[in-house]
Amino acid sequence: MSLIRPDRRAHARHRRPGGRHAARTDLSAHRGPVGADATGSVDTIDSSAASAADDGSVATPVSWRPIVDHDDAVRFPHACEPNADGEYIDEYDPPRPSRRRLVGLDVARGIALIGMIAIHTMTSDDGDGNMSLAWILALGKASALFAVLSGVGLAFITGRRAAPRGWLAPRMSMVTVVRGTVVLLIGLLLGAFVPGAEVMVVLPYLGVMFIVAGLLVSLRTRTLLVVGFAWTIIGPVISHLVRTGLPPAAQDPTNLTLASLASPIDTLTVIFFTGSFPVITWMAYVCIGMALGRSNLAARSTIGLMTVGGLALTLGTVLLSQFFVHGAGLYERLALDVSDRMSLDTFTDFVVFGSSGQLPTDSWWWLAVNAPHTGTPLDLLYTIGISLAVIGGCLALTNVFSGRFALLAVPGSMTLTMYALHALLVGPMSELPDLLIFGLHVVGLTILALAWAHFFQRGPLEEIVARITNLVRPTRNSRIYARGGAYKRNGQVVA
Repeated sequence: MSLIRPDRRAHARHRRPGGRHAARTDLSAHRGPVGADATGSVDTIDSSAASAADDGSVATPVSWRPIVDHDDAVRFPHACEPNADGEYIDEYDPPRPSRRRLVGLDVARGIALIGMIAIHTMTSDDGDGNMSLAWILALGKASALFAVLSGVGLAFITGRRAAPRGWLAPRMSMVTVVRGTVVLLIGLLLGAFVPGAEVMVVLPYLGVMFIVAGLLVSLRTRTLLVVGFAWTIIGPVISHLVRTGLPPAAQDPTNLTLASLASPIDTLTVIFFTGSFPVITWMAYVCIGMALGRSNLAARSTIGLMTVGGLALTLGTVLLSQFFVHGAGLYERLALDVSDRMSLDTFTDFVVFGSSGQLPTDSWWWLAVNAPHTGTPLDLLYTIGISLAVIGGCLALTNVFSGRFALLAVPGSMTLTMYALHALLVGPMSELPDLLIFGLHVVGLTILALAWAHFFQRGPLEEIVARITNLVRPTRNSRIYARGGAYKRNGQVVA
């Protein structure tokens, strides 16, 4: 904000038709619906961006047009009088366009939720030793999609397309820290009631990822993409090196609970390195998700690039994996390294069914394996590619067939609540046939979500997280517009 010096007050008054006592227009009259902060939704986008061209340009709001006649000058909001602090301001906080929810992201979350339900309720093999269709479609992919979408949400609550700058950056970092702490506590509470043999609760790990993501909120789209894809290599290598000096992870891992906090070092070791969703590798998903959230997700060019790029990344990863297996003799090299320490059945399980978060560290060739839920570079790249393609496809479909995906979008808008209910219900229903359990979970949670959404805007757990997070989130009355600490003026971002 620039200040008008006292010796320029006369000039400032002269610019306003009608003199210093002319009627002033209330800036609030120019404001559209407040969108996300009123509805509690984070998956919203400016209405001007919704009509953006393929090049990502944004239509100029009426209040940012030049004054062309006397009537425009009278209506145009001025701030030439001193404010309560005695300051003369010749710029103003620009009105915020209305926002609408990006339904495609909710649909993608709904798909991720169904995928996780399938993994927790359906059998892993078809009876002949081959992976079942449900596991082929969802194992490792649904949870990765969930993590990428969580990164998108973090970008949305910390500035959307404009990364926070200046004093606002640490404030927005605190938002992710508080949000992550709440999700962590919810996950620890849930873990006390859900056996790890039934559902490995991802929420404690996800909460810590949110806390770590506080270091990334000021990064822009390209930087986040570079960090995210670089971390698909760096993270697994660091994990491999660190786990070499750690005791082997438990074969039957248990869920983290509040009691786990009594041993903080052991708990942090599990969360970052040896658990089912190790933060050291899974931060790649969050980085890529935040990069998506910083992009113009309403532009057709962005959606097309995301979809095609995701498919190309997936195909490229598959081809590279096939080269390692058939061209470099990956399995033979691995078998030679571990044959004296591992049975054939265990080896086959690792390379076909994957693992519970990481692979052994007795050979560097493990890092070249592309198996579900292993946290190797190829696994991360493969699942990131699928996540990009699914998100892009969902955004494209909802743009064309708007309003026809409520059965996926409504549960997807409250996945935290739906996931917690699903985890609690898996145990009591475990004696039923697999397909029946799956159907009851999907249908029951969908009906419950539709009924709840009829009366409330958020799920109950989402409401708790939002209310606590809003205690530290900069308000719209902040000195600098809370949308990233910046606004656009004459096509430039002004802090």
